[in-house]
Amino acid sequence: MSCKELFSKRLRRLRREKGKSVKDMARSLSIAESSYRDWEYGRSITGEPYLKIANLLDVSLSELFGTKENDVAIQLKDLQITLEGLANNIRNIRSRL
Repeated sequence: MSCKELFSKRLRRLRREKGKSVKDMARSLSIAESSYRDWEYGRSITGEPYLKIANLLDVSLSELFGTKENDVAIQLKDLQITLEGLANNIRNIRSRL
């Protein structure tokens, strides 16, 4: 696996390696087949289905993204900090209402 492999190509390769069809993936993700197919052709993924995709393909997030485990850990920590900040903002807004 090359780190330079495009996400769309990696997604297609991993799906095929796991013996899953586009229909299987779309059904499991509760999306249209055409939406999933678009992802494999390079269209941006909206929302945050990455963890669910990784679980369906039985791979780590780092393998799904083609990054090192350390990079993913840093990204997850950044995400956690962002989410904590959003939660604090929501609490502050609610307390003012």
